[in-house]
Amino acid sequence: MAGAAPPTSDVNESAPPSLAVTCVRALMERHGLPKYRQSAWLADAMGLSYSQAHRRMTGASPWTLEDLAKVAELFGETLADVLAATQPGAAVPGTMNVGPTA
Repeated sequence: MAGAAPPTSDVNESAPPSLAVTCVRALMERHGLPKYRQSAWLADAMGLSYSQAHRRMTGASPWTLEDLAKVAELFGETLADVLAATQPGAAVPGTMNVGPTA
């Protein structure tokens, strides 16, 4: 078939992993779970098939905030802890003034 586009995969191999994937991988590595076991662990912990878990860990399937929070909780961390750990220096101290200003 002339002019047909070549087949593409679900995941762009040259694209960097999503923030969700980066955060979950960093969380698992902090807790000593090697990369080769992460998809299998996620499948067991979340009640997913290995294929579903692997697609999440590669970025082919999206993460929900609820699922990210559940994985964080399984490791004894909060969603905020997980997100902040991959963004060092992203948080800055601040002051919020409430009410009328003079």
